[in-house]
Order: sequence, then structure tokens, then C-alpha cells
Amino acid sequence: MYTLQSNISAQLNKLKSVISILPPNVYNQKSQYLGDSSIGAHVRHIIELINCVENGYAEGVVDYQNRVRDLRLETDIHLALEQIDMILKAPVKSDKIMYVFESSVSQITSTYFRELLYQMEHAIHHMALMQVALREFDIQIDDKHFGFAYSTIAYQQECAQ
Repeated sequence: MYTLQSNISAQLNKLKSVISILPPNVYNQKSQYLGDSSIGAHVRHIIELINCVENGYAEGVVDYQNRVRDLRLETDIHLALEQIDMILKAPVKSDKIMYVFESSVSQITSTYFRELLYQMEHAIHHMALMQVALREFDIQIDDKHFGFAYSTIAYQQECAQ
């Protein structure tokens, strides 16, 4: 049985394996199909939101809107890989109540594991978007499930039987 943390680690390792093979110009290149954003912009977004949850753990507060933003992650593959490694090496934490602040509703009660689950699904969504840019830039990857939710993979396997 997989744990939430092992599933997140698996997705981050998939992300690492893909971005580590990209030439810098492809990582930085704007995609016409992604609203003129780059693969690097999507990687930055994934890293920053996961870090936002991790950084808010001690106080039990997540504030996605006022998170730390580091635009260097959009252009520096090595920095992005280092940040992903730091996330992967972080100690496993136990679940706890957390409060998520959002502008449209002042505060939502959540849990650490719920926010991690959201970030895993959010990362998969952005990896699916990256898949569009990879095709646009004629980059082939070996992982046929890159950017696919676990439920989609399970459903496809069920249909294939």
C-alpha cells in the first residue's frame, strides 16, 4: 500500500527525471499552448505551493497568496532540481489541523495531509500541462504516465483487461 508521502515523492521524482533532460532553452521557452508560460514557470509553481504547505506546518497556517515566490526557479533548472531534492529529503510529518487563508473566504480549516493531497493532484495537473509543451517542442519522454492522475492510470488499466 502506498502512502501519501510516497505518492508525492513518486510524482516529484517523475518531474525531476523530465526536467533534468531538458535543454535550458526548452525549460525557459514560452509555449503558445500554455498562455505564453514556460515549463519552468509550471515547475516553479509546483515547488512554491508545496513549500508553502511545508513552511506553514509549524504554525499550522497555509497562506497560498502570500507565499514566497522565486522567479529564478523558472529559468534555473539546477536550482529547481535542488529545491525538489530538499522537498524529497524533508522528514515525514504527522497529520494535523491547519488553517488555509484565502482572499475570498478568510480562513478554511483543513489538515496537513489534505493540503499535501491537494498539492500532489495540483502537481499532476501542471505536469499534464507540461506534457503539452513537451509535445510542442518535440521532446519525447519515456514515462507514458507523466501528468496522469493515479485514478486515471487505474481506470485505463481496468479498461485494458
